[in-house]
Amino acid sequence: MKKAFRNGLKFILATLSVAFSLQATAATIIRIGTEELVNLSELIFEGVVLSVTAEQNTNNTIYTYVSFSVEDVIVGTVEAGETLTLRFTGGEVNGIRLETGVRIPEIDERGIYFVERVSPGLINPLLGWEQGHFLVTRAGYVITGNRQPVLGVVRQSLLGAQQLSTGVAGGIQTGLIPSSGDTTGSSDDTADSRLSVTEFKQKIRELRK
Repeated sequence: MKKAFRNGLKFILATLSVAFSLQATAATIIRIGTEELVNLSELIFEGVVLSVTAEQNTNNTIYTYVSFSVEDVIVGTVEAGETLTLRFTGGEVNGIRLETGVRIPEIDERGIYFVERVSPGLINPLLGWEQGHFLVTRAGYVITGNRQPVLGVVRQSLLGAQQLSTGVAGGIQTGLIPSSGDTTGSSDDTADSRLSVTEFKQKIRELRK
Protein backbone atom coordinates (compact mmCIF):
# COMPACT_ATOMS: atom_id res chain seq x y z
CA MET A 1 0.00 0.00 0.00
CA LYS A 2 2.78 2.43 0.97
CA LYS A 3 4.67 1.61 -2.21
CA ALA A 4 1.58 2.25 -4.32
CA PHE A 5 1.05 5.55 -2.48
CA ARG A 6 4.65 6.63 -3.06
CA ASN A 7 4.42 5.73 -6.74
CA GLY A 8 1.20 7.67 -7.03
CA LEU A 9 2.73 10.66 -5.28
CA LYS A 10 5.76 10.55 -7.57
CA PHE A 11 3.45 10.55 -10.58
CA ILE A 12 1.46 13.55 -9.28
CA LEU A 13 4.62 15.51 -8.48
CA ALA A 14 6.12 14.70 -11.87
CA THR A 15 2.94 15.80 -13.62
CA LEU A 16 2.74 19.02 -11.58
CA SER A 17 6.40 19.72 -12.27
CA VAL A 18 5.87 19.42 -16.00
CA ALA A 19 2.68 21.48 -15.85
CA PHE A 20 4.24 24.34 -13.86
CA SER A 21 7.31 24.33 -16.11
CA LEU A 22 5.25 24.51 -19.28
CA GLN A 23 2.85 27.10 -17.89
CA ALA A 24 5.82 29.31 -17.03
CA THR A 25 6.98 29.00 -20.62
CA ALA A 26 3.50 29.78 -21.93
CA ALA A 27 3.32 32.93 -19.82
CA THR A 28 6.42 34.41 -21.44
CA ILE A 29 5.74 33.92 -25.14
CA ILE A 30 7.24 36.82 -27.07
CA ARG A 31 5.00 38.81 -29.37
CA ILE A 32 5.98 38.68 -33.01
CA GLY A 33 5.01 40.71 -36.04
CA THR A 34 3.59 39.64 -39.37
CA GLU A 35 7.12 39.86 -40.81
CA GLU A 36 8.24 37.07 -38.48
CA LEU A 37 4.93 35.18 -38.63
CA VAL A 38 5.02 34.87 -42.40
CA ASN A 39 8.73 34.43 -43.02
CA LEU A 40 9.72 32.19 -40.11
CA SER A 41 6.99 29.61 -40.64
CA GLU A 42 8.03 26.32 -42.19
CA LEU A 43 4.46 25.73 -43.33
CA ILE A 44 1.36 27.91 -43.68
CA PHE A 45 -1.82 26.15 -44.71
CA GLU A 46 -5.59 26.20 -44.62
CA GLY A 47 -7.10 22.99 -43.37
CA VAL A 48 -9.78 21.19 -41.40
CA VAL A 49 -9.18 19.19 -38.22
CA LEU A 50 -10.01 15.53 -38.80
CA SER A 51 -9.07 14.04 -35.43
CA VAL A 52 -7.68 14.97 -32.02
CA THR A 53 -6.01 12.19 -30.01
CA ALA A 54 -4.24 12.52 -26.64
CA GLU A 55 -1.58 10.06 -25.48
CA GLN A 56 0.60 9.77 -22.38
CA ASN A 57 4.24 8.71 -22.67
CA THR A 58 6.44 6.85 -20.19
CA ASN A 59 7.57 10.15 -18.63
CA ASN A 60 3.93 11.01 -17.80
CA THR A 61 3.87 13.82 -20.35
CA ILE A 62 0.65 14.09 -22.30
CA TYR A 63 0.74 14.97 -25.98
CA THR A 64 -2.20 15.67 -28.25
CA TYR A 65 -1.91 14.67 -31.89
CA VAL A 66 -4.04 16.74 -34.25
CA SER A 67 -4.60 15.49 -37.80
CA PHE A 68 -5.56 18.00 -40.50
CA SER A 69 -6.91 17.67 -43.98
CA VAL A 70 -4.71 20.14 -45.88
CA GLU A 71 -6.87 22.12 -48.31
CA ASP A 72 -4.59 24.94 -49.45
CA VAL A 73 -0.86 25.49 -48.95
CA ILE A 74 0.31 29.09 -48.76
CA VAL A 75 3.91 28.32 -47.78
CA GLY A 76 5.67 24.96 -47.60
CA THR A 77 6.18 21.67 -49.37
CA VAL A 78 3.12 19.79 -48.14
CA GLU A 79 0.59 19.14 -50.90
CA ALA A 80 -3.09 20.05 -50.82
CA GLY A 81 -5.11 16.89 -50.24
CA GLU A 82 -2.59 15.40 -47.81
CA THR A 83 -3.29 14.57 -44.17
CA LEU A 84 -0.88 16.28 -41.76
CA THR A 85 -0.47 15.44 -38.07
CA LEU A 86 1.01 17.92 -35.61
CA ARG A 87 1.92 17.22 -31.98
CA PHE A 88 0.86 19.62 -29.21
CA THR A 89 2.00 19.29 -25.59
CA GLY A 90 -0.90 18.94 -23.17
CA GLY A 91 -4.33 17.37 -23.15
CA GLU A 92 -6.25 14.77 -21.18
CA VAL A 93 -5.84 11.00 -20.88
CA ASN A 94 -7.97 8.83 -18.55
CA GLY A 95 -9.07 11.80 -16.48
CA ILE A 96 -5.52 13.16 -16.08
CA ARG A 97 -5.14 16.58 -17.65
CA LEU A 98 -1.96 18.48 -18.45
CA GLU A 99 -2.47 22.22 -18.98
CA THR A 100 0.31 24.03 -20.81
CA GLY A 101 -1.40 27.21 -21.96
CA VAL A 102 -1.54 25.82 -25.50
CA ARG A 103 -4.81 26.29 -27.40
CA ILE A 104 -5.17 22.94 -29.15
CA PRO A 105 -7.18 22.93 -32.41
CA GLU A 106 -10.59 21.30 -32.04
CA ILE A 107 -12.24 18.59 -34.08
CA ASP A 108 -13.94 19.87 -37.27
CA GLU A 109 -12.50 23.39 -36.97
CA ARG A 110 -11.33 25.07 -40.14
CA GLY A 111 -8.37 27.35 -39.84
CA ILE A 112 -5.19 28.83 -41.22
CA TYR A 113 -2.15 27.56 -39.38
CA PHE A 114 1.36 29.06 -39.27
CA VAL A 115 3.57 26.09 -38.40
CA GLU A 116 6.99 26.84 -36.97
CA ARG A 117 8.12 23.25 -37.34
CA VAL A 118 6.25 20.21 -38.65
CA SER A 119 8.40 17.61 -36.89
CA PRO A 120 7.71 16.99 -33.15
CA GLY A 121 9.84 18.67 -30.50
CA LEU A 122 8.12 21.98 -29.71
CA ILE A 123 5.56 22.52 -26.96
CA ASN A 124 3.36 24.13 -29.60
CA PRO A 125 4.19 23.64 -33.29
CA LEU A 126 2.41 26.87 -34.24
CA LEU A 127 4.68 29.91 -34.51
CA GLY A 128 4.07 32.33 -31.68
CA TRP A 129 1.56 29.85 -30.20
CA GLU A 130 -1.88 31.52 -30.46
CA GLN A 131 -0.42 34.18 -32.77
CA GLY A 132 -0.07 31.53 -35.48
CA HIS A 133 -3.57 30.10 -35.04
CA PHE A 134 -6.42 31.57 -37.08
CA LEU A 135 -9.94 30.26 -37.55
CA VAL A 136 -12.24 30.45 -40.57
CA THR A 137 -15.89 31.07 -39.75
CA ARG A 138 -18.78 29.36 -41.51
CA ALA A 139 -19.42 32.64 -43.31
CA GLY A 140 -15.87 32.53 -44.70
CA TYR A 141 -14.25 35.23 -42.58
CA VAL A 142 -10.98 34.95 -40.64
CA ILE A 143 -10.78 35.42 -36.87
CA THR A 144 -7.82 35.11 -34.53
CA GLY A 145 -7.36 32.12 -32.25
CA ASN A 146 -8.87 34.14 -29.41
CA ARG A 147 -11.91 34.99 -31.55
CA GLN A 148 -11.19 38.55 -32.69
CA PRO A 149 -12.30 39.46 -36.24
CA VAL A 150 -9.39 40.14 -38.58
CA LEU A 151 -9.84 43.43 -40.40
CA GLY A 152 -6.47 43.81 -42.05
CA VAL A 153 -2.91 42.56 -42.37
CA VAL A 154 0.05 44.91 -42.68
CA ARG A 155 3.78 44.32 -42.60
CA GLN A 156 5.31 44.79 -39.16
CA SER A 157 8.41 43.42 -37.48
CA LEU A 158 8.76 43.11 -33.71
CA LEU A 159 12.13 41.40 -33.85
CA GLY A 160 14.08 42.47 -30.78
CA ALA A 161 11.14 44.38 -29.27
CA GLN A 162 10.78 41.85 -26.41
CA GLN A 163 7.06 42.45 -26.01
CA LEU A 164 4.96 39.77 -24.34
CA SER A 165 2.36 38.11 -26.53
CA THR A 166 -1.23 39.32 -26.37
CA GLY A 167 -2.37 36.42 -28.54
CA VAL A 168 -2.35 38.52 -31.73
CA ALA A 169 0.75 39.22 -33.81
CA GLY A 170 1.69 42.82 -34.54
CA GLY A 171 0.38 43.89 -37.93
CA ILE A 172 -2.80 41.81 -37.61
CA GLN A 173 -5.54 44.42 -37.43
CA THR A 174 -8.53 43.33 -35.37
CA GLY A 175 -11.79 44.74 -34.08
CA LEU A 176 -10.17 45.87 -30.85
CA ILE A 177 -9.30 49.52 -30.19
CA PRO A 178 -5.53 49.84 -30.67
CA SER A 179 -3.14 50.83 -27.93
CA SER A 180 -0.91 53.85 -28.57
CA GLY A 181 1.63 53.20 -31.30
CA ASP A 182 0.27 49.75 -32.11
CA THR A 183 -0.83 48.57 -35.55
CA THR A 184 -3.55 46.31 -34.17
CA GLY A 185 -6.38 48.52 -35.29
CA SER A 186 -10.13 48.94 -35.11
CA SER A 187 -12.83 49.84 -37.57
CA ASP A 188 -15.99 51.92 -37.43
CA ASP A 189 -17.81 49.07 -39.15
CA THR A 190 -16.25 45.77 -38.10
CA ALA A 191 -18.80 43.62 -39.92
CA ASP A 192 -18.15 45.23 -43.31
CA SER A 193 -14.38 45.35 -42.80
CA ARG A 194 -13.76 41.69 -41.97
CA LEU A 195 -11.29 39.89 -44.18
CA SER A 196 -12.52 36.87 -46.10
CA VAL A 197 -10.32 33.80 -46.12
CA THR A 198 -9.36 34.54 -49.74
CA GLU A 199 -8.35 38.12 -48.91
CA PHE A 200 -6.42 37.02 -45.83
CA LYS A 201 -4.43 34.38 -47.73
CA GLN A 202 -3.63 36.86 -50.51
CA LYS A 203 -2.24 39.35 -48.00
CA ILE A 204 -0.10 36.63 -46.42
CA ARG A 205 1.29 35.67 -49.83
CA GLU A 206 2.11 39.33 -50.52
CA LEU A 207 4.09 39.55 -47.26
CA ARG A 208 6.17 36.45 -48.01
CA LYS A 209 9.69 37.35 -49.10
